[in-house]
Amino acid sequence: MDDPPTLESLPDELLIRVLSYLTPTEKAALQQVSRRILRVSRDNTLWKHLSFNKSLQIDDVHGRRALFDPEVPECTAKPGSAEYTRLLENWDPFYPGEPTNWYDEYIQRNGPISVNWFQQAYRNVNFARYYLDARGMALWHPKAHRGTSIAVTPMADGSVYLWDVRGTKEKRGSVLAKSDVGSIFYEGKGKGRRDELADTGVVECVAVDSDRDMAFVAVESHLMHIDLKTLRTVSSITFPWVIGSLSSTQPGVPLTVGTNLGIHLYDHRTNVKPRHDRDEKLEKPASGAYQSLIDTLFLSPLPAYAPLPQPGPLSILHLENPGQPNSVSDDIYVTGRFSNILLYDRRKFDHMVSSIHSGARLCTLSSLPYSSSVFDYEYRSKGLYSLAQVDASKQLDGGRTIIAGGEYNSKGSLELYDLLPPNRSTLNHSSGELQRGTMKNRQTASSSKILSVVTHGSRIALSDSSGFVKWFERDGFTEVRRWKIGHSFMGATHSLFASMPGSDDVARKMLVTSNPGEDDAGINRSDILFWTGEKLGLMRFSARAGTVPGDFEGDATQTPEELEMEENERLHSQRMRDALQRHADEVRFVQELGL
Repeated sequence: MDDPPTLESLPDELLIRVLSYLTPTEKAALQQVSRRILRVSRDNTLWKHLSFNKSLQIDDVHGRRALFDPEVPECTAKPGSAEYTRLLENWDPFYPGEPTNWYDEYIQRNGPISVNWFQQAYRNVNFARYYLDARGMALWHPKAHRGTSIAVTPMADGSVYLWDVRGTKEKRGSVLAKSDVGSIFYEGKGKGRRDELADTGVVECVAVDSDRDMAFVAVESHLMHIDLKTLRTVSSITFPWVIGSLSSTQPGVPLTVGTNLGIHLYDHRTNVKPRHDRDEKLEKPASGAYQSLIDTLFLSPLPAYAPLPQPGPLSILHLENPGQPNSVSDDIYVTGRFSNILLYDRRKFDHMVSSIHSGARLCTLSSLPYSSSVFDYEYRSKGLYSLAQVDASKQLDGGRTIIAGGEYNSKGSLELYDLLPPNRSTLNHSSGELQRGTMKNRQTASSSKILSVVTHGSRIALSDSSGFVKWFERDGFTEVRRWKIGHSFMGATHSLFASMPGSDDVARKMLVTSNPGEDDAGINRSDILFWTGEKLGLMRFSARAGTVPGDFEGDATQTPEELEMEENERLHSQRMRDALQRHADEVRFVQELGL
C-alpha cells in the first residue's frame, strides 16, 4: 500500500491552495519546515491577496459608492471572481516592471512595529558624562561589506560618529567608531577654536558617497570632506554664503549645494586640495571676517552657480529618469522658504529653468520614477476602472512624480506633482508648464507640519511635528497606518509630568535603510531610520521589544526579575502620561467650545 501523500508531495498550485486557509502567523511559522515550503509560502500572489483583503478596500469601495448612489447593491465580490480581480487590480499600487515583494509589503502594512533608540553618544568631562546631540544624519552602504548599513552623524562637539543600523558588526544601534573631537570644525586663519557645533536648524547637512567611502558635512559656509575609513577630515571648500541644504550623492553627477542665496554644482569626484594648503599660499593672509571670502574668491575655483529668486533652500532633489530608480536625470528641484518648487537643469545651470507653484511652505522632497495620474488614482480608489483601463493608466510613458511635504495654514500639506515626460516638459519650460496633474492633501495628511517624506515600498511615509509617522497609499489620501515615535526615556528618572503635553520626540528626517543597489536585500530589511534633531532611532517591523539608550549601558548585576520590574515601571509611567495627556486634550477641546 502506498504511503499517504504529504504536504511536500503536493504540487505548488495545491500547496498554495492549502496555505490560503492558514492565518498569516501560521504561514510564517510553516516557512521553517523546508526550503520548498519557504519558497511557496512567500508566493507574491498569495500575499498580494492577503494585503488587499486586509486593506478592506472592498468595503471602502462599497461605502464610497453608497454615498453617491444609495441604491447601490451590497458588494458581494468573492476571491477568484471577476469582480474581485477587477477591484484587486484597481487597488494594486505597483507599476509594470517595478520590483515587488508582497511578503515584505504585508509585514510593513500590518506587522508589529518596534522603535529602537540608538546608543547615546557622550564624552567624559571632569569625571562626568556629557551627552552629545546629533546634528544630522546620512546612510553609508560600504561596497566592501554587502548588507551593511551605517549611519553617519556629525555631533555637537565637532566629531563624527558611525552607528551600526542593521546589527551586522555590533548590537543594532551601537556606536561603531568616532572621530576626534572638533574634526569637522573649520580652522582657517582668524578662526578661533570652538567647543560646540551650533544647531543651525539645517536638516540636510550630510551627504554620503558610498562608492568612494566619503562623507560631506556642511558646517556654516564650509563643506568638510571626511574619509569614512579613517574618519579624518581630508579637505574642505568654502562657499560664499551659509549652506542650507545638500543633495544626496549619485554616481556620475556632481553634488548640489544650496546656500542662502544660490545653488552650486560641486563635483566632489575631482581631487580637492587639503584644507590647510590655501593658508600656506597666502603671503599676507587677511584677518578675521575677510578670510573666508578671500579663500573663496582667489584660492579655489568657484563651482558652477545659479542664483535663487528667494533665500532659504531646505531640500534639493535629483530627479530620477523615468522608470529607472537608480539613474538620475539632469533635473534638479529645490524647495525652501518660498512658495514654489524651483527647477534647474544641470546642463544649463546658470539660471532657473521653471517652477511649480505650491502656495505651501515646503521643507522636504521625494520622488517616484513613475507617473501618478491624479485623475486615474481618484477613479481607481473608488474601484471604477475596468482591467483594461487600469492597464492603460499604468502605461503612461516617461512620467515621474514629485512628492513634497510642508505646512499650509498651520496644517500638514502632502503634495504630489505628476510631471510631463522629459521631451514634452522641455517644450513647455518657457510657458512654465511642467506637470499634468497635481494632488494637494491639506485636510487629512496631518494636523501639524510635515517634516519629512520618503517612499517606502509601495507607500509614502511622512513624519509630522506631532510625533507621528504615517503611511499613505500613492494616491496621497488613503492612510495605511500610523505610529507614534514616543520618547527615548534618556537620562535619569523622568517626572510623570515632564515636558507635557509635548514630551514625545519627532522625526525631523527619515531614511529608508534598504540599499537600492543590492540585488537581494533580504526579507524585512526596509526599516526607517530617523533623526529627532538630537538623537537617532530605528522603526522596525518586528514583534521584538525596542531598545532605549539605557540598554547599551545596562548594569550587569541586574537580575532578570529586576529588569522586568524596571520595564513594567516604565510602561506604567508611559500609560499614566498618555492618560494625563488625553485628559489635557479633552480640557482644551471643551475650552475651545466655550463651555
